[in-house]
Amino acid sequence: MITSSGKLNDPGRVIGALEEGQAVHFSVTHECFYEEGCPVVELEAVFERRGSRIIGIVSDKPLDASGAGNLEQVAVQSGVTPFELGSPLPLETIRIPKPWGAEIWYSGIEKRGVCSAGGVPLTWLIAATGDVLLGGPESAPLLL
Repeated sequence: MITSSGKLNDPGRVIGALEEGQAVHFSVTHECFYEEGCPVVELEAVFERRGSRIIGIVSDKPLDASGAGNLEQVAVQSGVTPFELGSPLPLETIRIPKPWGAEIWYSGIEKRGVCSAGGVPLTWLIAATGDVLLGGPESAPLLL
């Protein structure tokens, strides 16, 4: 069963405290500092602990976890792809057109584009996972 935690300010603390078999559904506010006017996006996420693994989904659309028995059911209903924290997430490129061709970014976060990992914008992953993804309050993700 998936527990609803409502809106969170520190999702990393909740995700890190999940016990075996527990799943949590929550929302988090993300300020898009890299866009003109700094718009705010409400994100929803579901995370589930399976042994030492934490599986999650993040979306800017509502996730209906109320009747779902597990994360995969919510993912299928919502059309999002689950990812595993602590495992490599495939970085996806952004192409920035230039007169000579294009710049190709794997980890860009700025007005011209935001790269994704595992189908989720990097900024959303950071907003929805906090210290769990970053490894600590002063850390940055390791991008290979």
